[in-house]
Amino acid sequence: MRDNFFAPAPTGRRAASTKAGAPALLSALSVPVTAGQETVAELEGTSARAPQEAPLMIAAARRPRTAPLVALAVAALCLAPGAARAESRALRYELKLDLPVTLAAGAVVGATQAWLLPESCRWCVAPGELNALDAGARQALLWQRPRTAATLSDVSAFLVTPALGFGLLAGGAATEGSLSQTPVDLLLSAEATVVTMAVTQLAKVIAARQRPFTIGAPCEAIRLEDDPYTSFFSGHTSISFAVAVSSGTIASMRDYRTAPWIWATALPVAATAGYLRIAADRHYLTDVLVGAAVGSALGFAIPYVFHRPLDGR
Repeated sequence: MRDNFFAPAPTGRRAASTKAGAPALLSALSVPVTAGQETVAELEGTSARAPQEAPLMIAAARRPRTAPLVALAVAALCLAPGAARAESRALRYELKLDLPVTLAAGAVVGATQAWLLPESCRWCVAPGELNALDAGARQALLWQRPRTAATLSDVSAFLVTPALGFGLLAGGAATEGSLSQTPVDLLLSAEATVVTMAVTQLAKVIAARQRPFTIGAPCEAIRLEDDPYTSFFSGHTSISFAVAVSSGTIASMRDYRTAPWIWATALPVAATAGYLRIAADRHYLTDVLVGAAVGSALGFAIPYVFHRPLDGR
């Protein structure tokens, strides 16, 4: 190897191959150098191919690997919120009108609760005179521990149903990349719910129906209760259905992907709250049925009539 390394400078065709440039020289040095004609032929072949192969090798080294980048871009588009869906639909609303309506309805609820609760029944029920529908439901559904049922009805109506309705409504806006719409959505749902509460309170004051647990109960026990004559109709039930239906209606009008989840989860919980009010001996079946009907009607009508999408669909 040392003899070949210090050999005299090449002449003739070998000199020409050496002058082919740096790529040829690098290629030649990478070939084992041995004495004989085969080494010269290999050097000549290498020098002839090098000018053509080197640009191809450089181009291959510089070519960007676009396939992984394209795959990442497609995945990002698929996973991006609302990428494959149209933008959520805009709804009609006026804050200068909807906010005062909600506050006024809340004031009605507070006023009736503080000052207008009836102190005696106008719709009174004597023992043995309850209609067959309510009497049969009370006998079948009343729990042995009514207070436990009352506590569970509070949890269902005032915690679980709002968490599902309002929570999935806000989650729908976030999923669609429209989180800025959440305050409006919640206001419109709250508007329907608070109006339902006001209507419920007014009905309670006007009807002054005796609650089931007061039938045949001593007067001293009845006086310990805050509202023994506000049975008609069930506020827990009407509020629960108003939250569930208004949230589901708004989510459906917005085309949120969470809309089916609201309908599928909040409505059963609202119905459970109504059942628990009967089990707690706080309401009759007719109270619960009317409460569900009123809450559903207002929960749907207020968003649909006054806040329909701007595109008219």
